[in-house]
Amino acid sequence: MHRRPRSRRSGTVAALSGLALVLLVASPLRAAPLETPKPPPGMSLPQEEASQPLVQVGLDAAGRPRFQGRLTLAAALDLGLRENLSIALGQLEGRVAAAETAEAAAMGRPKLSLGAVGAGGTAPMVWSAPPGADPGFLTVLPPGAVGLNATLMVPVFTGGLLAARLQAAEYSQKAAVARAFLALRQAARAVRVAWHDLQHARALEDVASWEIQAQQELLRLARHQFDQGRVARVVLLRAQAEVAAAEGRRELAGGEVAVAEAELKSALGVSVQSDFEYESASPEPPPQATEEEDLRTALSDRPDLVAARYALEARDRRVAQAVAEFSPQIYAMAMAERMQMGAFQGGPLDGGYQVGLGIAWPLFDGGERAARLERAQAQKEIGELELERLELEVTAQVVAARARAQAAWQAMELAEAEVVAASEGLRIARLRHQAGRSIQLEILDAVAAERRARSTLAEATALAGRARAELLYVTGRF
Repeated sequence: MHRRPRSRRSGTVAALSGLALVLLVASPLRAAPLETPKPPPGMSLPQEEASQPLVQVGLDAAGRPRFQGRLTLAAALDLGLRENLSIALGQLEGRVAAAETAEAAAMGRPKLSLGAVGAGGTAPMVWSAPPGADPGFLTVLPPGAVGLNATLMVPVFTGGLLAARLQAAEYSQKAAVARAFLALRQAARAVRVAWHDLQHARALEDVASWEIQAQQELLRLARHQFDQGRVARVVLLRAQAEVAAAEGRRELAGGEVAVAEAELKSALGVSVQSDFEYESASPEPPPQATEEEDLRTALSDRPDLVAARYALEARDRRVAQAVAEFSPQIYAMAMAERMQMGAFQGGPLDGGYQVGLGIAWPLFDGGERAARLERAQAQKEIGELELERLELEVTAQVVAARARAQAAWQAMELAEAEVVAASEGLRIARLRHQAGRSIQLEILDAVAAERRARSTLAEATALAGRARAELLYVTGRF
């Protein structure tokens, strides 16, 4: 059976101290408080952008907030980290885990219950506490008597059972908080990708609008030359066809803009009826870090790795919990009782108290505890292998994301140079045509070349933005 060295795992968990939000310092049997994850520093709007905040203008039919105003990428990130539903779900999972930790902590605290029993009949009976009372008690109740009983129970020695159960719950809670941070990073990546997809669609729509203007100018020139008898009718028809084709591309691009805008609003978690004015901006270059720095950051800060490591620690504590089930369990108990004999006949009062220790040491259970221990150990080893596999995947993701980001950035720079060259080629083609040294087909080819160059630039720009978003995500950065 493959086993990971414990020292390696412990060292890895210790390296997570930078995530202060999920480090719980607790005594063995006292639950530590846990804060709800908040967006990390640097995710709020810059001061100059915060001076023009988005305005909420109500709710839509589905109850989602509607916004209007100017939207930048930074504003979209800020809005998405507030409204994205997956983040809210992650926070609720953290609350569930915190409640489970509090429940495990309560198992090691003293418990006091109060119960009353009244009965009539012809013979004394042994009565238990009312259903749901914890701890329970038994009392002998003569016929026609009323009894009031108070019971105190305090765990004295459990062989580490309660402590291991609490520690397992605390590590599960830390894993839940790490998953909430993972939801933050996933939301940030989704917003970035959707933003660049929308910018791509809008850029293609702009390219189509530019082409329509260029083709309409060529159509005007072709009509003028046809009226003068300088060109054949086929040239005029070709120009009309090019205008129609450009208009068709703009209609398709407009549809893609609507789709991309709806997907961005969905990633933000706001109403699709929100009315935004989008600000165009070139993507930022990839983070300037070495591959070793990116790998180290990813292995230490990736929330999914953090969650997997805490989950593994929780499984380790569950193994200790299963081992502790073989130990004796000792509880201190105190009981006080007040009883009125023959209550319905005005009988005398009777009462008293007792203190003592209760010891239980399970000796044979047919292999039930041994099976639980074996299951806990197997689950722990599964967690070790899953963590090792995830770490390997993360390193591969970092290397691949770095390569894509660098290639996309260089492709964008080359596409910019291609647009400059194509624009200059169109200018020269027009000058040659005005001088009578070329035919209109040369201008058509030059317009098509610039359209392709502009489209390539739009695609390369979006690809660079998406690649940067992926690199930030796989390295555990915002």
